[in-house]
Amino acid sequence: MAHKNKLSLIAQVNERIKSFDKRGQSKHKAKDEHGHVDDIYSNSTFDKYLHNCCAFVKWCKTNHKCKTLSDCRQYVDEWLSELIDKGYSASTIKQYACAVAKLYQCSTKEFIKTPSRYRKDIKRSRGEKVRDAHFSETNNKAIVEFCKSTGLRRHELKALRMGDLICENGTYYVHVRRGKGGKERTAIVVGDIQNVIDCFKKSENDIYGRLFPKIPNGMDVHGYRRDYANTYYNTVARNVKRLRKEETYICRKDKYGIVYDRKAMLTVSRNLGHNRIDVIAQSYLG
Repeated sequence: MAHKNKLSLIAQVNERIKSFDKRGQSKHKAKDEHGHVDDIYSNSTFDKYLHNCCAFVKWCKTNHKCKTLSDCRQYVDEWLSELIDKGYSASTIKQYACAVAKLYQCSTKEFIKTPSRYRKDIKRSRGEKVRDAHFSETNNKAIVEFCKSTGLRRHELKALRMGDLICENGTYYVHVRRGKGGKERTAIVVGDIQNVIDCFKKSENDIYGRLFPKIPNGMDVHGYRRDYANTYYNTVARNVKRLRKEETYICRKDKYGIVYDRKAMLTVSRNLGHNRIDVIAQSYLG
């Protein structure tokens, strides 16, 4: 009888991860319909999970001669321990652990405890970067101030068109047609509102009605999202000393003791295209 070819480890990973592939579909809609989603809706998440899981099985094949995903499962803790020993950042190790947990449909709590992530260790959009030397905020003032006033992501800026500026009772909002996970939202405009209005007016000169036909590569979009978050939070936040305990959010770890207005945090989070206030506390405020 002819030998039946087995899939390689990489092919097995591809097959398993692709079984969760819901890219192009709305994660928000799926949550509304099912209450919980266990698939992958983001292109970036799909690519990261696939890459990280392939790295894991390659390590298993090299170090333990594994041939199947079930063979590899017993070596997850050993692999993560090696990453820790090599000095990988807490965030990177957590990303690897989450990817492998998706591969085996389990919780990361079933693996060894990985290092805790601290805000002080976050490098993204903090401090001077090499790319900053090739980007002038002065020469790009209009788009920089626009970002600080709207808090949009890079791909959301690219998608803006005429008609996406909304005014309701004197308050301006930007319509985001497709945010993270395909979710639609409106983001309130803060700061230099007139600059935002002027940018939309200039879009009439573009043949496709685009506000920003080109987004500068060196522009720190995430850093401007942080500026937006802090400006908006300071606008809507209440005096935390007058709030009940359940109305406040008390930070932990390296922001231990800092207290925020929970309601204001949620408002800011939703305008940024998030739903979790801990994300705002960890990556945006302060």
